Amino acid sequence: MRLHNVRGPANALPGATRPGAITNATVTIIDNEMPGNVDYEFRDPSQANPGADGPVYALGLQPDGMVVFGGDFTNVNGLLFNRISRLQSIGVVDPAFNPGFGADGTVYGVAVAPDDRIVLGGAFTRYNNTNRLGVARLNANGGLDLSFDPGPGVSNGLVRVVAVQADRRVLIGGEFGLVGGLVRSNVGRLHTNGAVDTTFNAVANGAVFALAVQPDQRILVGGAFTRMNGAGYVSLCRLTTNGAIDTSFTAAAGLSGPVYGIAVQPDGRIVVGGAFTAGNGALLNLARLNTDGTLDTTFQPGAGPLGAVNAVGVHPGGRIYIGGSFTHFNGTPRNGFARLLPTGALDTIFNPGSGANAPVRALAVQPDTALLMGGDFTVVNELPRHRIARIHGDEKSNLIGLGFAAPSFSVTESAGPARVTILRSGNTNAAFQITFATRGGTASNGVDYQGFTNVVSFAPGQLSAEVTIPIFDDSLVEGNEIVGLVLENAPRLVELDPATAT
Repeated sequence: MRLHNVRGPANALPGATRPGAITNATVTIIDNEMPGNVDYEFRDPSQANPGADGPVYALGLQPDGMVVFGGDFTNVNGLLFNRISRLQSIGVVDPAFNPGFGADGTVYGVAVAPDDRIVLGGAFTRYNNTNRLGVARLNANGGLDLSFDPGPGVSNGLVRVVAVQADRRVLIGGEFGLVGGLVRSNVGRLHTNGAVDTTFNAVANGAVFALAVQPDQRILVGGAFTRMNGAGYVSLCRLTTNGAIDTSFTAAAGLSGPVYGIAVQPDGRIVVGGAFTAGNGALLNLARLNTDGTLDTTFQPGAGPLGAVNAVGVHPGGRIYIGGSFTHFNGTPRNGFARLLPTGALDTIFNPGSGANAPVRALAVQPDTALLMGGDFTVVNELPRHRIARIHGDEKSNLIGLGFAAPSFSVTESAGPARVTILRSGNTNAAFQITFATRGGTASNGVDYQGFTNVVSFAPGQLSAEVTIPIFDDSLVEGNEIVGLVLENAPRLVELDPATAT
């Protein structure tokens, strides 16, 4: 802002009114979008209706923030992309991603491998004019990875979901009976070169829609089956690394109906979504299981989602995202997507307004808590977003308040070290670091105390931290002495108050 054209009253003498010493100032507008708002900046500004011209069924989030997505589209942001494309973190098409002619049929599954190569599954028969039936692997630039050759591929069905293990072997699920010319019923595994892994012999008697690899590499499988490897497992089971039934995982949750989405929490508990009832009808379309497969009775979503849940995701702070064709959650309007508290209750801070105007098919949760989603929609909370959108999580919602617990801390020389407490308030979901330093004062560094500068880390959910300052007990008769304490180098969204103490 600038003050200019300063005028006094009409009867003032010339020159009696003059600008003060400060005539310029800066106004800072804090971008504090609330959770649930559409991320307006995630779009191609040249497009009135940014996104894809057909459904998006799968999302793959890369470590660099870019998102690979597949579906049944031929155009993205006005450019030709056949069923596979990639957006930069700002929502514009990545010019370095060139799939050529792309896939000639629908892509239902996308997974980003640890080496940044991209695995696709679907109903296609060719990728960029090269035979690839149902499954293909791409290089990071979108070109076909010729070192991954599944041969005849999935020749009598389609792949609904793909997942990549830590060793880069590829899991596929869907509706098929042959893979690479070998009998494989709706679930299979491929080696890193695309050949069928004959050591993996799982058999599902119905469609597989969801796969999740646990940190211990055991494999969760969800779908519309009633038996796995001949044993009675309805819609969900867990396999060992060789495809055998993990008998430590029970079928006690009582699922009745297909599972479409699976997410594993950091504590090992498992969130499942679909079109089912669970717990003898007590839960609808959404449940959480303990690590042994039993129903987690602490998860209480009430009436839950009124409509199918197609995808689930876990928020870094413990909250849960769901997407689907529902219109309400526990009686509250929520069209297509919602966020839940760890208890299963609706997170009312996350308010998507009118939501999506058509089903959400896929979710990906960013490390900063923002939500990427794909589906059939063309409008999200009254904004044009064609089949792909990003929704604000907590990354811009609240400033994190951080400061000393008191303006001063006292300790006697003989009592040992001084303990200084730093308190956090506001947004408690993010992890961050702050610099603590001793600086100035009447006490002598190295004589009365040991000064230092150190990094203090806060984990998600951590509300306080303690710093210890060594105090030296000398024999001198002195009055009270002071050490200055400072917090500095705050990351964005961390507000220091107070930043100093003694």
